[in-house]
Amino acid sequence: MDWAMDWDLAIKRNSEALSGIIAALFAMLGLAGSDMAARIPQPLHRAVLRVLRPAESAVRRLIVIAARGIVVKLATSRPMPKGSIGKSGGSRRPSFQLFDPRKNFKRLRHRKFARTVPRIHFFEHDPRVAALWPAPKPVVEPPPP
Repeated sequence: MDWAMDWDLAIKRNSEALSGIIAALFAMLGLAGSDMAARIPQPLHRAVLRVLRPAESAVRRLIVIAARGIVVKLATSRPMPKGSIGKSGGSRRPSFQLFDPRKNFKRLRHRKFARTVPRIHFFEHDPRVAALWPAPKPVVEPPPP
């Protein structure tokens, strides 16, 4: 079984399919040509993202396939600058961090309250407080037969 993949045909077919998806997205948004959407409803936004995310992934795969035959000529290396760079005495290449260092926030202390004791405190007697919670009505037992 000797078969070879026709990459140019695969790129052409998938590009046409992705063009149709883009046209469908424009139709969902109600855009024509170079119109701009000022604000769209949240359900429509979620629906567009459900279509857009897989399409974006497919475009990335197509870019990788299209770049399969590209030969990159590496730039000539430059001499290291004089003097030490960093703590290791110049053995590392100068570079920027790709990600910010993780920030460690101290955990806030959680106050624990007793669950059986109410957190309402009365420091002085106020007769208006008793009016908020009326006294329970006494249960009247029926007379014995």
